[in-house]
Amino acid sequence: MSEQVHRDAWLAGFLILNFVVSIGSLVMYIVTWQKMVSLFPAWALYFLVGIVILRFFSVLAVWFWSKSGVVAYVLLSVVAMTLLVSVGQNLSLLGIGGAIILVALVWRKWQYMSWGVSSVPKE
Repeated sequence: MSEQVHRDAWLAGFLILNFVVSIGSLVMYIVTWQKMVSLFPAWALYFLVGIVILRFFSVLAVWFWSKSGVVAYVLLSVVAMTLLVSVGQNLSLLGIGGAIILVALVWRKWQYMSWGVSSVPKE
Protein backbone atom coordinates (compact mmCIF):
# COMPACT_ATOMS: atom_id res chain seq x y z
CA MET A 1 0.00 0.00 0.00
CA SER A 2 1.25 3.47 -0.81
CA GLU A 3 2.31 5.83 1.94
CA GLN A 4 0.06 8.53 0.47
CA VAL A 5 -3.07 6.44 0.14
CA HIS A 6 -4.18 4.36 3.05
CA ARG A 7 -7.36 3.33 4.81
CA ASP A 8 -7.54 5.80 7.68
CA ALA A 9 -8.94 4.94 11.10
CA TRP A 10 -12.34 6.49 10.40
CA LEU A 11 -12.90 4.51 7.21
CA ALA A 12 -11.57 1.29 8.75
CA GLY A 13 -13.75 1.77 11.81
CA PHE A 14 -16.82 2.48 9.70
CA LEU A 15 -16.27 -0.59 7.55
CA ILE A 16 -15.61 -2.87 10.54
CA LEU A 17 -18.72 -1.53 12.27
CA ASN A 18 -20.71 -2.26 9.11
CA PHE A 19 -19.38 -5.84 8.98
CA VAL A 20 -20.54 -6.36 12.57
CA VAL A 21 -23.92 -4.69 11.97
CA SER A 22 -24.51 -6.77 8.82
CA ILE A 23 -23.81 -10.03 10.61
CA GLY A 24 -25.84 -8.92 13.64
CA SER A 25 -28.77 -7.91 11.45
CA LEU A 26 -28.76 -11.25 9.67
CA VAL A 27 -28.72 -13.10 13.00
CA MET A 28 -31.52 -10.88 14.26
CA TYR A 29 -33.68 -11.63 11.22
CA ILE A 30 -33.10 -15.36 11.65
CA VAL A 31 -33.77 -15.39 15.41
CA THR A 32 -36.85 -13.14 15.32
CA TRP A 33 -38.26 -14.28 11.97
CA GLN A 34 -41.66 -15.41 13.34
CA LYS A 35 -42.19 -12.18 15.25
CA MET A 36 -41.09 -10.10 12.26
CA VAL A 37 -43.50 -11.94 9.93
CA SER A 38 -46.35 -10.88 12.18
CA LEU A 39 -45.25 -7.23 11.87
CA PHE A 40 -44.20 -7.02 8.23
CA PRO A 41 -45.15 -8.72 4.97
CA ALA A 42 -42.98 -11.78 4.27
CA TRP A 43 -41.88 -10.39 0.90
CA ALA A 44 -40.45 -7.31 2.64
CA LEU A 45 -38.45 -9.50 5.03
CA TYR A 46 -37.03 -11.56 2.17
CA PHE A 47 -35.90 -8.35 0.49
CA LEU A 48 -34.42 -7.01 3.72
CA VAL A 49 -32.46 -10.22 4.32
CA GLY A 50 -31.18 -10.02 0.74
CA ILE A 51 -30.16 -6.40 1.27
CA VAL A 52 -28.30 -7.30 4.49
CA ILE A 53 -26.37 -10.05 2.69
CA LEU A 54 -25.58 -7.85 -0.32
CA ARG A 55 -24.57 -4.97 1.94
CA PHE A 56 -22.03 -7.22 3.66
CA PHE A 57 -20.43 -7.93 0.27
CA SER A 58 -20.56 -4.26 -0.74
CA VAL A 59 -18.69 -3.30 2.46
CA LEU A 60 -16.18 -6.06 1.72
CA ALA A 61 -15.71 -4.61 -1.78
CA VAL A 62 -15.11 -1.14 -0.31
CA TRP A 63 -12.50 -2.68 2.02
CA PHE A 64 -10.77 -3.90 -1.14
CA TRP A 65 -10.81 -0.42 -2.71
CA SER A 66 -13.78 -0.91 -5.05
CA LYS A 67 -15.86 1.95 -6.40
CA SER A 68 -18.59 -0.55 -7.22
CA GLY A 69 -18.80 -1.43 -3.52
CA VAL A 70 -19.50 2.22 -2.67
CA VAL A 71 -22.15 2.49 -5.38
CA ALA A 72 -23.74 -0.79 -4.27
CA TYR A 73 -23.79 0.34 -0.62
CA VAL A 74 -25.52 3.60 -1.53
CA LEU A 75 -28.06 1.88 -3.80
CA LEU A 76 -28.80 -0.80 -1.19
CA SER A 77 -29.30 1.91 1.43
CA VAL A 78 -31.77 3.74 -0.80
CA VAL A 79 -33.66 0.52 -1.61
CA ALA A 80 -33.79 -0.50 2.07
CA MET A 81 -34.96 2.95 3.09
CA THR A 82 -37.66 2.98 0.40
CA LEU A 83 -38.81 -0.53 1.32
CA LEU A 84 -39.00 0.26 5.04
CA VAL A 85 -40.91 3.50 4.42
CA SER A 86 -43.36 1.57 2.23
CA VAL A 87 -44.16 -0.78 5.14
CA GLY A 88 -44.58 2.09 7.60
CA GLN A 89 -41.13 2.43 9.17
CA ASN A 90 -40.56 6.16 8.71
CA LEU A 91 -37.50 6.21 10.98
CA SER A 92 -35.69 4.30 8.24
CA LEU A 93 -35.10 7.66 6.56
CA LEU A 94 -32.20 8.01 8.98
CA GLY A 95 -30.59 4.99 7.27
CA ILE A 96 -29.36 7.16 4.42
CA GLY A 97 -26.94 8.66 6.95
CA GLY A 98 -24.68 5.61 6.67
CA ALA A 99 -24.44 6.05 2.91
CA ILE A 100 -23.63 9.74 3.32
CA ILE A 101 -20.92 8.92 5.89
CA LEU A 102 -19.38 6.29 3.58
CA VAL A 103 -19.31 8.70 0.64
CA ALA A 104 -17.71 11.38 2.83
CA LEU A 105 -15.07 8.92 4.06
CA VAL A 106 -14.08 7.71 0.58
CA TRP A 107 -14.43 11.08 -1.17
CA ARG A 108 -10.69 11.87 -1.18
CA LYS A 109 -9.76 8.26 -1.95
CA TRP A 110 -12.18 7.81 -4.87
CA GLN A 111 -9.53 8.47 -7.52
CA TYR A 112 -7.38 5.69 -6.08
CA MET A 113 -10.20 3.15 -6.09
CA SER A 114 -10.94 0.86 -9.04
CA TRP A 115 -14.22 -0.58 -10.31
CA GLY A 116 -12.90 -4.06 -9.52
CA VAL A 117 -11.45 -5.24 -6.25
CA SER A 118 -7.80 -4.89 -5.30
CA SER A 119 -5.77 -5.43 -2.18
CA VAL A 120 -4.07 -2.07 -2.72
CA PRO A 121 -5.33 1.27 -4.03
CA LYS A 122 -4.28 2.61 -7.42
CA GLU A 123 -1.33 4.97 -7.40
